[in-house]
Amino acid sequence: MRLPIQVLTVVGLTIPAGVALAQDDDAGVPPETAAAPSTTEAPPSTVEAEPPPTSDPQVPEPPSTTEPPPTTVPEVPEEPEVPEEPEAPSTTEAVPTDSVPEEPVAEEPATVEPTDSATPTDSVEPTCTVARPSGPGATGARVRCLQRHLLYRGDSDVVVTGEWDRPTQRAVAAYQRSVGLLTRPVGANAYTLWKMGIWRDPRAPEFPCTVAQSVGPGSTGRKVRCLQSRLYDRGYTEVRITGVWDEPTQSAVKQFQRSVNLLTRPVGANRYTVWKLGIWRGSKVPPFPCTVRKSVGPGSTGRKVRCLQSRLYDRGYTEVRITGTWNRRTSRAVRTFERDKDMLTLDRATPTTLHALRIWSGDPGRPAKVGRFALPSYGSVYTVGRRQVALTFDDGPAIPYTRQIVSILNRYEVPATFFVVGQSVSFDSDSLQAAARSGHSLQVHAWDHTSFTRLSDYGIGRQITRTSSALRSATGVRTTCYRPPGGSTSSRVRAAAAAYGHAPEILWNVNPADYLRPAPYTIAAHILNRADGRGLLVGLHDGGGSRANTVAALPSVISGLKARGYEFVKLCD
Repeated sequence: MRLPIQVLTVVGLTIPAGVALAQDDDAGVPPETAAAPSTTEAPPSTVEAEPPPTSDPQVPEPPSTTEPPPTTVPEVPEEPEVPEEPEAPSTTEAVPTDSVPEEPVAEEPATVEPTDSATPTDSVEPTCTVARPSGPGATGARVRCLQRHLLYRGDSDVVVTGEWDRPTQRAVAAYQRSVGLLTRPVGANAYTLWKMGIWRDPRAPEFPCTVAQSVGPGSTGRKVRCLQSRLYDRGYTEVRITGVWDEPTQSAVKQFQRSVNLLTRPVGANRYTVWKLGIWRGSKVPPFPCTVRKSVGPGSTGRKVRCLQSRLYDRGYTEVRITGTWNRRTSRAVRTFERDKDMLTLDRATPTTLHALRIWSGDPGRPAKVGRFALPSYGSVYTVGRRQVALTFDDGPAIPYTRQIVSILNRYEVPATFFVVGQSVSFDSDSLQAAARSGHSLQVHAWDHTSFTRLSDYGIGRQITRTSSALRSATGVRTTCYRPPGGSTSSRVRAAAAAYGHAPEILWNVNPADYLRPAPYTIAAHILNRADGRGLLVGLHDGGGSRANTVAALPSVISGLKARGYEFVKLCD
């Protein structure tokens, strides 16, 4: 007899429905086992429950013929993953329980109100600007604007009241410290407001502190704090405002000086460096921190070249580098500067160029009267009228240049004035006699070209009288004027010369520096470029070295001046 059994539990093994078990009535199966399947059919959920304890002892072991089916049966219950099925309803049940507490309206204001109230005040940048500084006692719109900006920057203690109060003062001081500005005097000065971006004028105002002297090792106090604040403001953030000169300050000063091509020796922030930083208190530009006493040119090295290179860079010739050696960049910059200033262009930086660059420290008289800067340094000087020109020649006579010059003057029928060196008269008296016969003026220069400013009154008189006597003996000319060697003069020199019967003193206002032997066209161009109608006192040379270029340039000079309508005159006649 075969019984349809849906589920049969035998020693913990479950046989699904559809599996038939052959059983005979004579097998001795107790009647209770026959009723067991009927109890298991009704509830399908009993699959998960443990088997009833009464069924285990009553159910006998299945016969050997039925052993193969149970061996395959354990694989079947593993397919439905029973533990995963309860998890799905548990998650679905959690969703409604979690979402229910979020729905009440009472919880929404608690989470939204803080963000909504802070957003309009802190995230929207104020658009107001300020035209005046603020400080203790200030009220009104400018203070409200400042407070709004401070609040926007995160200073939550500030309240927009329109009155200067302690929280506002603390917030301003904190901001000033954060950007390296001084907090004294108390208040938001114009520079602080400009740094905050609320200053109405787009141009940067003056830095709030100034310095009246150089700052260096050993310096302390407010001038150091001001320097440190300015250095921090210029981007040297390693500097701390301590009021004492320290290593970070010295390093920052050197970096700044190198950035603008200033010399870093001696150590410290000299007055020119302070002026370049924009914190110099004086109304005038301080002198450049280095000077030169000699010409600088090919072959020059050392500090004088570095000084020249630094000054050229400072004047805008930024291709120059401070190398301490004369190079092509330096030479090009010097020539460009001389052309810009309408000066004589040579292969070196002459005293004239150095004086124009304001770094000349030599004799103040000589370079001040060269080239464009030909105005005399001392007192009044003999002058000529408008559209008149006086050609003058110094340091002669000299073979063969004096004779050649006299010949050219005679050919063009123009007069000139010769300032003679007394000890040279005997070497070329024939040229002087030819000049005197042609109507040219012969006057005193000196006996041996010694600077008159270095001599006593008697020494000056001796130089003049000896030269005058030599000329009178050679040519019969009586002298009345003089030109001091190198243009070095003073009121004392003029008084001494007048006491010996020689006045006035003759200087010049055009000097092509032919003593440096530039090209003939350079000499001519230098003179003709100044022929704009004013009276010209041209200083040339017929002695003291090779004057071949002067001789070659003279015809062009005379022709050019005549074409410009100039009248040639001689002096002291």
